[in-house]
Formats: sequence, C-alpha cells, structure tokens
Amino acid sequence: MSRRTTSWLGGLLGGSEQQDVDRFSIEHLRHLRDVLSSNPRVNDANRDAVVEALRSIAELMVWGDQHDPKFLEYFLENNILQHFTNILQQPSNRRGEVAIQVLQTLSMLIQNIQSKTAIFYMFSNNHINAVVGMHFDFDDDEVLGHYITLLKSISLKLNKDTVQFFYDKVSFPLYTEAIKLINHHDGMVRAAVRTLTLKVYHIREPAVQSFVISQPASHYFSRLASYVADQCQVLDRLLTLLGTASATATYNVDSCLAEVEDLLSYCNDILSTGADGLASLVLQCLWESFALPVIVNPLVMAQKPGTPRRQPQSQSKQVHPVCSLHVLERLLNVMSFTPFIDLLVSLLCPQPQTSMDSSNSGSSPPADQATRAASGSLASTSQPGSSSSQQHRSALAQHSSEAAARPADTVNPAAIADASAARMRPPEASPWQALFALHEHSTAYRACLLRVLHGLDAPLICAAVRVLAAVVHSKAASANVLSSAGLLPVKQQRHQELMNALVGGESSDPDALFGTPQSSSSTAGKRQEGRGQAASQMAMGTSDPQTNGHQNPDLQHQRNSSAENPTPLPNGDAHNAPQQQDHSQQAHNQGTHHLGQGQQDAQASRQVVDALFAILQQPLLPSTCLWQVGWLLSQLLAHAQSGASQLAPQHQQQLDQATQGSQAGLVGNLQGMWCDAVPALVYLEWQAGRQAIWQPPPASTAAAVQAWLQAILVQELGSSSRGGQGSQSAQAARRVLQAVHTFVALTQIQQVVHSGEIHEQAPMAAVTDNMLRGNEVREGALVALDQQVTCNVAFSRGEERRVFFAIHGLPQASKALQGAAAQAALAQAAASTMASVVLADPGQQANSGLVLSLAPLLGAAARVDTSHPKWLHVHVRPPVRGLLKLLKSSGSGSALLNVSRQLIDGHWVLSFPSPQQAQYAQEMVEEHSARLRTLYGEALLPMLTPQTL
Repeated sequence: MSRRTTSWLGGLLGGSEQQDVDRFSIEHLRHLRDVLSSNPRVNDANRDAVVEALRSIAELMVWGDQHDPKFLEYFLENNILQHFTNILQQPSNRRGEVAIQVLQTLSMLIQNIQSKTAIFYMFSNNHINAVVGMHFDFDDDEVLGHYITLLKSISLKLNKDTVQFFYDKVSFPLYTEAIKLINHHDGMVRAAVRTLTLKVYHIREPAVQSFVISQPASHYFSRLASYVADQCQVLDRLLTLLGTASATATYNVDSCLAEVEDLLSYCNDILSTGADGLASLVLQCLWESFALPVIVNPLVMAQKPGTPRRQPQSQSKQVHPVCSLHVLERLLNVMSFTPFIDLLVSLLCPQPQTSMDSSNSGSSPPADQATRAASGSLASTSQPGSSSSQQHRSALAQHSSEAAARPADTVNPAAIADASAARMRPPEASPWQALFALHEHSTAYRACLLRVLHGLDAPLICAAVRVLAAVVHSKAASANVLSSAGLLPVKQQRHQELMNALVGGESSDPDALFGTPQSSSSTAGKRQEGRGQAASQMAMGTSDPQTNGHQNPDLQHQRNSSAENPTPLPNGDAHNAPQQQDHSQQAHNQGTHHLGQGQQDAQASRQVVDALFAILQQPLLPSTCLWQVGWLLSQLLAHAQSGASQLAPQHQQQLDQATQGSQAGLVGNLQGMWCDAVPALVYLEWQAGRQAIWQPPPASTAAAVQAWLQAILVQELGSSSRGGQGSQSAQAARRVLQAVHTFVALTQIQQVVHSGEIHEQAPMAAVTDNMLRGNEVREGALVALDQQVTCNVAFSRGEERRVFFAIHGLPQASKALQGAAAQAALAQAAASTMASVVLADPGQQANSGLVLSLAPLLGAAARVDTSHPKWLHVHVRPPVRGLLKLLKSSGSGSALLNVSRQLIDGHWVLSFPSPQQAQYAQEMVEEHSARLRTLYGEALLPMLTPQTL
C-alpha cells in the first residue's frame, strides 16, 4: 500500500522520490501522532513542528478517505482528535498560528471526508463540539475567518442524524456560539451565521426546535428584529445625504439597503421553514421590535397634529416617514411569507364595518375580512392543540367582535395612534398580539397614507406610490386582503369571479361574470366574505364540524327547528319546509351582508384611485413615480383593462388639468436653450415610459435607490437653493428633462385610461440617434457657408485670428412640395437638425470654410456688449447628442445628478470690424433661432392634439 517506487536516480539523490511516496503511509501518520504526543504543550521551540504535523495529518486523512480506509481506522483507534482538543485547551493556543492551523485542519477534514462512518466519528466524541464552544481571539481576523469556515463546514454535514452530536438537551454550542455573531461587522461572518441557523431550523427534531424557541436561545430573535431596526436607522441617516453631489452617498445607501434586504430575506427564510412555534415567535418579535417602530409609528406619528416630526434617537427606534415607506416597499418585494405580508397589507385596509343587516339576522356582526384573512394565515403558525393556542383564539374572537361592533364615526386616527398597544393584547405573549396591534393602527395608518398621497412632499409621495405598487404586485398577499384594501387588480378579480361562477355555479348573471365594476365588487364581496369566514373559523378552531368535533350553529338551529315544526307538504315531505325557510332567511341575511362588504371594498378602491389622480396634480414628480401611477391605474381601473372609456368626471377633470399643465411646461421649454433637444427627448422617453407603465416596477435594489435619488433631485428643482446647481446649461437641461418626463408620462396615462393601450411610437416625426449623427457637424469639417461675417477671435492668449462667423445646419424646404405640405415637411426635418453657429477658416472654394469651433444655435444667446459695441458674446452649450449620451449612460435617478456635474458651458467673445456687423450677427442668430423654435413647435404639434390623448 505504501507504493514505494525506488529508482536508481532516486537512490543516487538520496531517496527523495521514495520519501515523497512514503509520505502517504500509516507509518508517516504514526510519526505525526508521535509528534503531537511528545509535544503536549506548545511553546516557541516546538510550535513550528506542531503546526506542520497538524497540516500533514489533514492532508493524509483526506487522501486516505479516498484511497485507503486504514488511515481512518488508525485515526479512530488512536483518538488523534483528542490531541487537537488538548492543544486548544491552552488559552495561548487559541490565537495566532496554532489556532489557525487546528481550525483549518478540522475544516479540511469535515469538508473532504465523504464516508458517513468517518463523519459520525468526527462528531461523536464531542471533540468538535468542545472546539466550537471555546473562546478564540476573534480580534484576529484570520482566526475568526477559520472559525467561521469551521462552522460552515459543520453546517454542510448537519442533518437529523448528526445534530445529536452537538445538542444534549441543555446546551447547543454550535447554535449558541454562532448566533452571538449575527451583527458582526464582517458580512461574510453574518452570512455564515445565517446559513448555519437556517440549517438548524430546517431540522425536524422536536428537541432541537424546542431548544431554539425556548429561553435563553429565543432571545436571538428579539436581537435579530432589533438589529433589522438598527440597520433601518442607519439607512435613515444615509438617506439624508443621498441628494448630495457625492457618489459615496449613493454607494453607502445601496450597501446599507442591501444589508437590510438580506436581513429581511433571512427572516423570510426562517418563517418559511415551517418549524412548530418558530414562525409564531419570529412574527411576534418582528412586529414588536421592527414593524411597529420602523413601519407603523413613523408615518402615524408624523401625520398626527402637534406631534414632533422626529423623536430623539435615545427614546425610540423610529425613522423618518420616507425611510419607513422605503423599508416597507423593499419588504414587500423581498419577503413572501403570506401571514406576515397579509398582516402588513391589512394596515392599508379601512376601519372594520358592521354588517348592514346584523341586527335583523340575530347574529353577532362579523369581524373585518382583512383581520380574518390575517388571522387565518397566522393560525397555521401555532399548534392547534396547545392551551396557549386556545387562549389566543378566545382573545382574538372577543377582540374581533368588539372591533367590528365599534361605530365607524367614533374612530379617531390620532387617538388610535396615541393608545397603548399593550392594553389591547392578551396576557400571554403570542403572535396574535400583531392582530390586536393591527386593530390599533390600521385605520390611522391608512388615513395617514392617503393624506401623504394628497400632500405636497414629492419624495414622500413617491415612496407611498412604490408601496402601493409593491402591494398590488405582491404574489404573497391574499386576494381578500387586497380587496379589503382596495388594491385587488381588476383582471385578477374578474378571473377569480369567472372561475368561481364556472366551477361553483355561484351566479349565472352575465353582469357578475363580465359586467360592470359594481357587479364585480358585489360578487367579490361574496367570494371574499366566504374565504374570510373560513379563515376566521380556522383561526378560532371551528373550521369544519366533521373534522374538529364542533357543529355549525346555523346548521344546528336548522335541525332543531325542523324537528320541532314538521309542517307536512303536499308531497308528504314534512321536514323540508322549515329547513327551506331557514335557508331562505339565512341566504337573505348573508346576501345583504355580502353586498355591504362588496360596497366597502369598492369604496376602499375608489379612495385609492382618488388619491392616484390627485397625485397627478403635483407639479414636480419624477418619471418613475408617474410610471408607477400609470401602472397602478392600469391594474385598478376596469376601463383600463377592457378599453372602455368610463372615467369619473372628477378624475377626467384632474387628468385633463394635469395634462394641460404638462403641455404648457413643454411648450415653455421651446423658448429655452435646449429647444432643439425636446423632439429627441420626447421620442426616446416615449419608449421608456411605455415599457415602464405596462410592466410592474423593477424590484431590484439598484432600481429602488435610483428611484429614491430621482425623487430627491426632482424636488430640488423647485428649491432656489439647490435647483440652481451646475452650469447654466445644466440647470436648463434639468428643467427640460423634467418637463419632457411629465408630459410624456401624463400623455401615456391618458391613453391607458381611455383606450387601455399606448401607441408603440410617439405620434410625431421619428428622431433617432443615427439621424442626429448624420446631421451633426464636427470640427475640421469643410462646410458651405451662407451669410458669413468676418470677425476676430483668440482661442489662446495673444493669438488672435480672423475667421468667418456663420450659421450652418438649418433645415431646408423641399422644392417638390408647396404650401402646408412643405411647411409640415420642413417641421419634420427640423426635429432632427443640428443647427450651429460656426467659426471657420476660409475654404479654397467660395462660400465655404473649415470649421474651427461651433456652438448650438438654440443655446447661443448672442448679445452685443453694451460697453464695447464691436464685441459679441456667444454662449457655447454642449451639443444635443452629448446630452443624449449622458442620459443613456445614467440611471433614472443619477441622470439629473450627472447632468449637473458633466454639462459644462463655454463662452466666446468675438470682435467685429464695426458695431453694425456685430449687431447684424446678433440679429442673424435671433432670427434663425426664432424660426427654428416655431418649427420645433410644429413638429410637436401631433403630440398636443386631443386625438393623441
């Protein structure tokens, strides 16, 4: 087995080849064991020998596991792992080179040994467990790295069979030591801890699961939820710096947001493990330590009159409302655990309403369906047979009845926000506390969110719109909760109604299947009410009388009534009449309540749609926000799905006013220095807007940060202190970009709500990059010059030269066309022209010149110097293609920031032979500029007609 292959060359050289082969032998392994045995205490004299022995043992064991099982047998019989433990028992060996080599050797053994027997031995003698529980010097990053690698190696081998070697009913060092590092500054360490803990949570071992949710180990989940809240506070502080002209600020926000999303994804993975009692505990911790202070309270308290906008950090973990909404939106995109998502979406539901006919039916009014849906989802997170679960169900039933019976007009959002959640909770801590706190905050939260949408704070409005879009797009939210919040997409609602009608035969009314929104809301109320009752019964433990031993009270009443009053029928059936009468009465009562619930859902949806149309009145909103408003309207409006034009008069008026305002803003920019860029920007923006409105908002972290940044920068356009940053061209470019974004978005929204579709191409002459490139004039080109004027210019100090001053690139009318047709063709040609003021050397031919420098005509702003009438000042603006390239290379949020940074102006001072010639040059620039502005307006005219809208 030693595989000695001695050669004459090896013997001549002293047997080096034989020594290499003998290295993989039992004799060599015995020699290494003797090295460890003869050096029980490690010191400076023997440290190198011990470290080398440890490294060689790992190498031999990995080789032996794949080639010769005798290595493992020797390793087992001689208990070599004991030497590893003895070495680490010395505190001085838990740092530096010795600790690193021991941890590395153990990691290599665990990772590479494939034999199940060997793995069981490695874990069975408690040596690995003892090493894991030792206190190493984690100030040494290399030691910490190898310790984490060891934990990761163990986690890969951890399962129901091997976990017994690390858990002894009173201690679980592998788990308890790992969770101490959950908030370590090194991201790799945190990732390893999450991997190991998730592996533990997936193990279906009752003793292990009981240990995890019992004290003191259960404190980990409170620490985890608090750590998520702490990271949100860090994000809140970074968001205040996002609008600065610093790439570092954007990077820091992106990094912090990625950490928050990783934590939320980790929490979602924990909730999704399905471990008994674990989801209940995690939900409670998330609600108390994260959801309430970070998501609920900031918005409710900020909107309450007389409340400071921000509490001191020492008193609360609350963040600014805009950060709160951003975190909620990211949570809805990251997490998919339906009970928790339903719980948060229920915050957007209106106050529970009582049944319209509850007094006549003789039964207690039902709880609001959003709470029933959330409680039904949460019911699966508790053990149904436990006494605590029975207490939760009783407490929930009592509180739901009280909440449903509360009159609508007695609820004050401010008072709800002030009330203590502890007074509404049962004595025992449980996941149902979330539902009691939900009743406390839902009405106030929805009212505050609607108030934000009707407000004037652009970044806050954009954050709220992103939340609504994330809710509507969420695949985890239940349909009945979305319906109660007024956020159930019409297409999904009608699809479910059709399926229910076809499969269950609930209705044969064509209006209920394909008809008006009113009939849809009524049918939705019936369907969702039934689901809500089933969820509520499941939460209360009364879902099915045949499965849990409880009888339905209505069914029992029908049976008693039919037994006491057997009225004979003509056909002799004495028991059918009372039962049919009871069924008729019950159907009447339920139908009345279902109609009331459907009307409530329709009212909730109208409130959301009202708020969305109110948003369109805002003068400064980023394009991403307007796109999301358009997408939401396409999902929530019935006519946006069917193509029928059925807008409410109020909504039509709001949309018309907003569109007219955007048209006025666009036309106003035709008088600015970027007039020649407007057609190209409109044409390119049309494609981006069309794609964005028809697709759900992007859920990536980068897209979220870009949207946040854009909202901040757009708001700064209305600020005199920040809106004037950058060069004169940069300021004008930011204004024209915003005007184009608003105009195109509102025009497309008009098309969506009226026809249910958006034109594939902008209804104007095409303006492509190839067309602009073909019309662009470059320095050094030989061009024809008309109406040139001679002047002097100095491109460097002391080097004055005589040049031609002329205008080049003007659109030319077609000789084959006459009248209006010729004017229309000229306007179309003007949309892609690149007219410029040029300075050129005289060419070899007459009326030609070699371009030395040029300035876009529409940004020239030529003016004669009042002190020196022979001097003409010309503003040199960047070209249109330069602006378009900058926009294409920038994200939606960084575009405005890059415009301010990278658009630099130039300036010419030209000396003419006489004041008359200087004045003539100025008038020439003004005349051609005015002509071009008129042509650009005519090129955009198809976009401004009622037919376009």
